[in-house]
Amino acid sequence: MTELEYWTSQIQKGRISRREFMGRAAALGVTTALATTILSQAGVAAEPKKGGSFKGGLAHGATTDTGDPAAYPDTATQVPFGGGMSSYLTEVDAKGNIVGDAAESFEPADKAATWVFKLRKGVTFHNGKDLTADDVIASYRHHMGKDSKSAVKSVLAPIKDIKADGKSTVIFTLDGGNADFPYLASDYHIPILPANADGSADWQSNNRTGAYTFVSWEPGVRAKLKRNPNYYISGAPYFDDVEFISITDVAARVNALTTGEVHWAMRPDLKTLDLLKRNTNIAINEVTGYGHYTFPMDTTVAPFNNADVRNALKWAINRDEILKKVFLGHGVVGNDNPIAPSVKFAYDPKPKFTYDPEKAKARAQRRLLRQRLAQEAVVCGLLERTADRGLDDERGLRQGRRLERDPLGQSQIQRPPGSGAQRDRREEAGDHVSGDAAARARRLRPDRDHLQQLCRGGLEEGRARPDRSKLGMRWPENCQAVVVRLA
Repeated sequence: MTELEYWTSQIQKGRISRREFMGRAAALGVTTALATTILSQAGVAAEPKKGGSFKGGLAHGATTDTGDPAAYPDTATQVPFGGGMSSYLTEVDAKGNIVGDAAESFEPADKAATWVFKLRKGVTFHNGKDLTADDVIASYRHHMGKDSKSAVKSVLAPIKDIKADGKSTVIFTLDGGNADFPYLASDYHIPILPANADGSADWQSNNRTGAYTFVSWEPGVRAKLKRNPNYYISGAPYFDDVEFISITDVAARVNALTTGEVHWAMRPDLKTLDLLKRNTNIAINEVTGYGHYTFPMDTTVAPFNNADVRNALKWAINRDEILKKVFLGHGVVGNDNPIAPSVKFAYDPKPKFTYDPEKAKARAQRRLLRQRLAQEAVVCGLLERTADRGLDDERGLRQGRRLERDPLGQSQIQRPPGSGAQRDRREEAGDHVSGDAAARARRLRPDRDHLQQLCRGGLEEGRARPDRSKLGMRWPENCQAVVVRLA
């Protein structure tokens, strides 16, 4: 590896800055033009230039929008006021890691039931006031009051106490251990607000600690911000001023982008995305988001309280076809898991449900067999006992009806424990069902020939022991069972 290659690898790993690389390259006799080409080939983007104005097209906005972060409804307030004007204790970086924002560090104690946040030095509000622990406490209590209507009231409910330890330390005491609490602190509803004299939070003044300061806002129309010259992150922000325009109609939003009315637009029309890609002045940035579309099934009511029905539907839905035709390929096929693959802690549960009509049909048939069994008595030894007592077939049938109602004081067919997807996956993995009648059968051990003879003697329906592999039930090997319909 040459020295130039070494320094190229260092900037790719983020260990040196672009400026340092250019200096090292110049010392090696590499021209600025060649060094720039090397960086481009290495996938290292040029440093953005400071200055200028930015206009963005948002997909949301209404005249009823509020500046209270407890009720931020959508991107019309989240983007300009949350991301633009505000800071949070923590934030999630591009790799899904939780890192400090207004807090320079956060440490757990008492098995994560206590969290200690150290505030970053040099953070000031837009009016010049220093950020203190009291501001953080007021910002959080704004969502925790008895009469609070905040969207994160339930999220913060586990907080038992918040107290300051000096001006730059905040201690949260929870009602139990929570290793994910720093992630909760990054919620867009909880920006850091200045505290009023009475301990309440001041959101009305739009005085925050973020990269841009408030200029003006017309709810449902536009929000204007300008650069914060005292922002605590060196070198940021880049624009002198920014403006976010609410354009809720997708066609109008895309048209605003193509005509240059805005420099950036969110949520373009998927149907015309390929046309946008042909425009050399427009770059499409497509990333995996957190949203997901589901086919909900209420497992407490029929027919979705049956695991076979649920699994049959899972095998019957062609998810790839939906992705292709409905979302035009812009998405990722899910697998009964609402956690997006872009989330650091996401996992892909098993089995992997794909489109398989045969498996769906088998599951549906299995459900019908189970439904049929629920209407039949699983009789092991019943007919042998009635025959020994000299009962004719008709009286034996009546005796069977009585035993069906209360064979051993319990139901003969039991559902497996668990619920929902957990039970579905246990069923799909091959777990089986057994009943008290099976245990009874171990003791009775009827004579197979006699049972078959009685079955042929006029009872409505009978058959030898069912195929366990089809029914998914575990039958005792010594139980020569006859299923008799007690109509």
